[in-house]
Amino acid sequence: MKPLIAKGENNKVSMLHTLMGQLERKSRYHRDPLRSDGTMLGETQWRWFEHELQNSDAQIHIIGSSIQVVSNFSAMSQPFFSMESWGMFPSERSRLYAVLRDTNTSGVLFISGDVHFGEISRFDCGLTYPVYDITSSGLTEAVEEKYAFPFSIALALGGWVLPQTMRVHNSRCTTNTCVYGHANFGTFEIDWDANPVIIDANVRDIHGNPVLGETIKLSELQPGYFKSQAVRGRHVKRHCTLESELPWYRKYILAITFIGTLTVSVGTLLMLLVLIAVRLTRRTVRSLTFKED
Repeated sequence: MKPLIAKGENNKVSMLHTLMGQLERKSRYHRDPLRSDGTMLGETQWRWFEHELQNSDAQIHIIGSSIQVVSNFSAMSQPFFSMESWGMFPSERSRLYAVLRDTNTSGVLFISGDVHFGEISRFDCGLTYPVYDITSSGLTEAVEEKYAFPFSIALALGGWVLPQTMRVHNSRCTTNTCVYGHANFGTFEIDWDANPVIIDANVRDIHGNPVLGETIKLSELQPGYFKSQAVRGRHVKRHCTLESELPWYRKYILAITFIGTLTVSVGTLLMLLVLIAVRLTRRTVRSLTFKED
């Protein structure tokens, strides 16, 4: 099994096999837990990846991963469920960013999947320019179509209440949460004739209509961009807080909301039962009193 490479005149696509790291550890079910030093790719693929970057003259590097690189949904969905992501292996993700910095790689865009929904994420503190992760899962796997009521309601609630430190929000989102839970696919459109070169990233529905999107200037995806004269003096770092670094009351807002809602619901039900019991008791007492009279 070898990583995949596709080259164009000015762009290069590399697909990372996270399975290779799993094979080195015998099984995916023996990976280390969150905040561990466990491996994601394995040393063989790390060497290959660094070699490819060092010998690349492409302007745009699209790096594919089967799981999300930027977002770490599992850091906020505990104790209900978890989703594999690079965020569950912080040492490996830090190493990924370090390799990209050390090789001075420009124009990095990540593509990912596995979570059964579409999302565009951004992290501004991994490299010296913004890192985007365009997530689009398989056309046959959509979270809002795979899970029936009431799970679909719970998932929708999660999209509303969970912190969105990495998610890109803009006017091109067709949903308020900027997450698309129906069948979707992703596209890149690169305008090489524009000055500067423009990359239009989209998540599209099954009819090809854009449901999420972001227009990215290639000039912004250059090493040292945040320190350049073009951005000096204005605020540009908007996505730097990792989900795992959030205070507990924000990180576990889903659990707090669920438990709070459940507590209120159970309390309300118990109060109704008590009121019904009191009313029935009063009727019984009145009936007995009437009979004695």
